[in-house]
Amino acid sequence: MFNKKSRRLTIEILILVVIGVIMVGSSSRVWAHAKFNDFMYFMSRQAVFALIGFFVMWMSSKISLTKLRGHAKIFFIICTVALLLVLIPGLGVQRNGSRSWFGVGSFLIQPSEFFKIAIILYVADHLAKRYRIKKFKKDLIFPCFLVALGFGLILLQPDFGSGIVMVCSIVVMVLAADSPISYFVRVGMLGIAGLGGLILSAPYRLFSAFIYN
Repeated sequence: MFNKKSRRLTIEILILVVIGVIMVGSSSRVWAHAKFNDFMYFMSRQAVFALIGFFVMWMSSKISLTKLRGHAKIFFIICTVALLLVLIPGLGVQRNGSRSWFGVGSFLIQPSEFFKIAIILYVADHLAKRYRIKKFKKDLIFPCFLVALGFGLILLQPDFGSGIVMVCSIVVMVLAADSPISYFVRVGMLGIAGLGGLILSAPYRLFSAFIYN
């Protein structure tokens, strides 16, 4: 049975999902009617996936955390390999300029979605072995490396949105682990430097795409 905190968290998640479905319906009514002659086309599809998500969430709540922690590392490795394989032309399916999926026809699987779950489990296991974050090099360098690895692979697709969601999730987890704010300043400076590098390299990447295409 869910305890009080788990029930509260579940209710909050359900409310957010319902609001999200309504927002999808509200923002897509005109386009859905123009393209499919159905005002509720995108909202109904989103609602179906939300129901599937609720079922998966309920099934996941039955899994033993002890067993889950025991497989966190191998799950992370598999998902990381999937992020590498999806970048290979012929294996990864390209849609709207992003090579982010495996699949055939309309059946597609996005490995970055599984990677987000995998890195949350792996970093949670890493942090759970430390009662509190005490030393930056000892306790946080490893999670920072995992985040940088995942974020870099996801950007190569490119899928900036999924990368940001993954990074924010890990930041919240590290905050919950009672990490000193000074550590976030260091990581933030590294993040700003990396973002600056991406911005500076954008003209080169655009020029390369123009030359090779």
